[in-house]
Amino acid sequence: MKKLLGIIVLGLLLSGNAYSKSVKKGSGPLKLSDNTIEIFYTYLTQKLSYGPGPRPNHDGKVLPGFHGAIIGEGSVDRPAYGDYFLIRYDKQPFIWVWGSSVNQNPGSYLKVFRMGDPTDYKIFAKKNKIVWKGAKKKISRKITLDELKITLKELGFYD
Repeated sequence: MKKLLGIIVLGLLLSGNAYSKSVKKGSGPLKLSDNTIEIFYTYLTQKLSYGPGPRPNHDGKVLPGFHGAIIGEGSVDRPAYGDYFLIRYDKQPFIWVWGSSVNQNPGSYLKVFRMGDPTDYKIFAKKNKIVWKGAKKKISRKITLDELKITLKELGFYD
């Protein structure tokens, strides 16, 4: 049954790629709130468990985003770092984890899983590197929250 479900999910994902839009790297002015910075800190420093829908982090806060893995043989069912940190048009954060598929743009999957139009999202970070235009910077996964706030302030994302 799991194999059949895995084949169906994989078939849906692969069939939707031809006509779907990709998520573009963000650009322009952006100011992150304290809440968004805490979520970004969790994205950078913690391995996240898989499963559809919001997942709680170590202190019980619910993280916005999608955490999934391909079901079936060879699937990754252990926690992993986030692949993408997305910012939606309404400035809300969104963590994307998909079986360590950092080379696969989440845009092709957002529509399949009915999470909105991919053009509503912009990429802020890919793995632990900020890719927002004008601020390309790799950040250590061992950074503290205060150090992260200082770094983001230097890059112009935090006041």
